[in-house]
Amino acid sequence: MRILESTMGVLKTFGLFDAFDILIVAGFVYWGLRVLHEIRAQRLFKGVMILGIAYLVYLVSKIANMITIPYILEKLSTVGLIVIVVVFQPELRRIFERFGRTSINKSFFLNGSALESAQTLETIKTLCSTCDNLSKNKTGALIVIKKDDSLDDIEQTGVILDAKITSELFLNIFFVNTPLHDGAAIIDGDKIRAAGCILPLTQKRSLNKKYGTRHRAGIGVSENSDALALIVSEERGAISVAHKGELKSIKSKEQLRNLLESELLPTNEDQRESLWSPFKNFKIRNLKKKNVEDTLKL
Repeated sequence: MRILESTMGVLKTFGLFDAFDILIVAGFVYWGLRVLHEIRAQRLFKGVMILGIAYLVYLVSKIANMITIPYILEKLSTVGLIVIVVVFQPELRRIFERFGRTSINKSFFLNGSALESAQTLETIKTLCSTCDNLSKNKTGALIVIKKDDSLDDIEQTGVILDAKITSELFLNIFFVNTPLHDGAAIIDGDKIRAAGCILPLTQKRSLNKKYGTRHRAGIGVSENSDALALIVSEERGAISVAHKGELKSIKSKEQLRNLLESELLPTNEDQRESLWSPFKNFKIRNLKKKNVEDTLKL
């Protein structure tokens, strides 16, 4: 009965600013959970849960007038923040990187010119042609396409090229027994930034045994960043794309082109859609590229 009376009392004094207060808090909670999901920060989430449980234990022990448990938890809390920063440094860095590339920032600042879109479309065509040739020759390859997240640490593990993207250069990089063929090539815009790079391997145990180290590396980099990884199997010549920790098999050159266009050529309408539709699932969208294709013809 007391709970009902307290609830009715709160509802009577509930105003417009209280509603804004709840919406803002709910928005921050939703954004935090979404970021944790997107960057695959399960370790950090578990750490936060443990801290929450420890705090509840502390409150209960204080209410029960215990002495030892509150004393121990208070002492541990003095070094707790330092431990969190040290242990979860990679996850925290990726979270702070997200502040600079939210949907709102993209909507206002990343409109992109027709020329930039045309250059991206030309890059996509080169990548599709390259993957098709590598697949026919059963030449293993791993190409990482940088989006918003920084890949500087990964680039430093290979050889810096900073060369214009061409099919011929890719074929030379991944030709069997060449010094760079076992590593990954990193693409940034219309440049091959580096080759022979070492990528983090995924720890997924559910991955099919037919996928080797090259596929595990592609999934790993997509788990730790928003990059796309194009993988060509050396044994089967099959093409796959790793994105957000998931691996998608590509059946045709057209399917690969559509997927890359949907990820690398977002329109202004798509940006507004991502801002106002936070619950929209990832899917391949058919883009209107008439203006881009007209630019290429000029």
